[in-house]
Amino acid sequence: YYMRAEEGYGMSGIAFLNDKKELLMRDPESWRYSAKESGVKQVCAPAEQAWCAVLKEDGTVSVLSLSTDGLLPEGLSEVEGWTGITQLAECGERNSPVSFLMGLKEDGTVVMTGIDYFPGNPVEWTGIRSIHAGEYAIGGIREDGTAVFYEENPEYNFGQYNTEGWTDLTRLALGLNHTAGLRSDGTVYAVGRNDAGQCEVEDWTDVVFLAAGDNCTLGIRSDGTLAVAGEIGW
Repeated sequence: YYMRAEEGYGMSGIAFLNDKKELLMRDPESWRYSAKESGVKQVCAPAEQAWCAVLKEDGTVSVLSLSTDGLLPEGLSEVEGWTGITQLAECGERNSPVSFLMGLKEDGTVVMTGIDYFPGNPVEWTGIRSIHAGEYAIGGIREDGTAVFYEENPEYNFGQYNTEGWTDLTRLALGLNHTAGLRSDGTVYAVGRNDAGQCEVEDWTDVVFLAAGDNCTLGIRSDGTLAVAGEIGW
């Protein structure tokens, strides 16, 4: 799924945020949806993970179980003490219990926690404007418009985090093995694997929103039309 986190819209098969800023969750037994929380700014529901993180408008964060037993994985409980959070981003491999969650604070620093192996909070980022979720990494945009990344598994690095020289960034889109970056002038960068043509975005202009999938990059132009690079689908 794709998430427009800065506007508070996120969606998975089990939990999502509606336009009333309510968290809707599906009961794992009845499959019926009901509102669980209000005043919600963002929902992070990682693919194939049995939990979701909820950012409230007051800057606090909670984690809810999506499993039938109602249990949460170890390592996520400390988010209940997070305050002053403006944005969340998660990273987690498909078919793997390993995942972690990052929160961006009002002062431009970040906090992190994760499941199983995670060694506390090793990231000392400062001057961060926004954070962006990926399957193998979380990306951050600094106040100066450059990018920084925290990799969950360097084994899957195909050069998609080599963004030296990228400037004036407003958004990052982390695909499976490539990364795209939207600039303030509506042009787009891309780097990493290009076996399906997913990095062929050099002629894109007037882009206002960007997303990336396994082998594709998608851009929405200011006139509402869609730009596509690579292959969409399995």
